[in-house]
Amino acid sequence: MKSSYQNLIIAAALCTCAAIGLQSSLAQQTREVSFRKSNQASKRDIGSAKILDGEVYIYHIFVSDPHSHWAEGEVATVKRKLNEAYSFITRQSRKHGKRINFVDDFSGFVSLDRRVPVDAHADPEWTEYTIDKATGGSSVQLVQKLREQSKIKSIVICLHVNKAALSYNLAFYKNVSQKYQAERMICFSAYPDGRETSSATYAHEVLHLFGAGDLYFPYDNDGRRKSHAARLFPNDVMYRVDYNIDSLNVGPFTAYRVGWTDSLDPKYSGFED
Repeated sequence: MKSSYQNLIIAAALCTCAAIGLQSSLAQQTREVSFRKSNQASKRDIGSAKILDGEVYIYHIFVSDPHSHWAEGEVATVKRKLNEAYSFITRQSRKHGKRINFVDDFSGFVSLDRRVPVDAHADPEWTEYTIDKATGGSSVQLVQKLREQSKIKSIVICLHVNKAALSYNLAFYKNVSQKYQAERMICFSAYPDGRETSSATYAHEVLHLFGAGDLYFPYDNDGRRKSHAARLFPNDVMYRVDYNIDSLNVGPFTAYRVGWTDSLDPKYSGFED
């Protein structure tokens, strides 16, 4: 039986497929369901990822399994892309008078004796199992410990998997189990067609955890909101990703969603679910 959380995270898994033109059977499998939303309005200043401002602590876990492993050079490539993503977000935040400092913790490495799932429909309990194996405790305990040690309010967890799949996130929304209030993203090293994951995808997933939603609206019955977003925000990183991250931006709707502005312009209200 699928958990309520599984039903809430599918939109995040579709981000790459729509954004850079990848085709996936997952996109054809979606159905309009009341609790599947592109922009979860209840995700504002809750969970372990609060407002995207000030210091943000990201605890990284590099996951190996019987079918995939990380080489030193591959880890270095991920770190470079993360830095490009952080620089992009930081530059965009300054347009709104915000100052963000990303604090990375790369102390987490774990080798599992079970296969890491690549499907966002998989029971997210595997992420809890992985965090426990890597740290000796639950995700909530990890966040509490890191907050006490660092004095940083916003803590997120990133699970890195050296496989080809669609990256996704487990953000915390209304009606999601409290065990998942420690927010996390699952980042794969390549897209399903084998191309390397872009730095823009890392930025996209970080923004998701702070409340940003997909601007291509995969759960709408028609394409009206997607077409409207394409006209207003053609280069928003939540609408599309690109290997040239400098061609992208964070538009006014996404800026509101992550807490960079305090009010939403009424002309964008139709994008809220």
